[in-house]
This record gives sequence, structure tokens and C-alpha cells, in this order.
Amino acid sequence: MKSISLYLDVDGVICPFGPAGRTEWGSDWNHANAGLLSVAYAQELVDGLNRIAALAGLRCVWLTSWEDLAPEYLCPAIGLDAGRWPY
Repeated sequence: MKSISLYLDVDGVICPFGPAGRTEWGSDWNHANAGLLSVAYAQELVDGLNRIAALAGLRCVWLTSWEDLAPEYLCPAIGLDAGRWPY
């Protein structure tokens, strides 16, 4: 089976100046403390990433200056099952 890599970049997307109101999915933005800063995120996006990451043959990799802070702080804060992804 062919292996495919997905690189996830959160730099500039996760920032302390998060949106307010409703997401493009029509739900409220969620806010969480990611250890270093408060982040806003769409639960639908996190749920979709978790489903994609579970696909057979897919290798997910962090592409971020967060480095080891992404799996340590960001993942538990927003519920992203990416704690074992390489960075």
C-alpha cells in the first residue's frame, strides 16, 4: 500500500487573536488554554483531522515552530489525537 504524508502547519492559524462569533460550519468557536496561550478552534475541524489521521496508510507530521509544544500543549487542549506525530 502506498503511504501518504500529511503535514500540518498551525503557525499563524493558532494565535492569541482568535476569532469570535460563529465558525464557517455555523457553530460557536471553542476556546482553550494551550499552556502558552489561549487558542480558538472549530471543533468540526479537529474532528475532521482526527478522522483523516486515522486513515490507513496516512502519515501525519507536524510542520510548525511549536515543535514538541504542539503535542504537549495544543493536542490535549483542543482534543487533537496527534500526540505521537513526528515534528
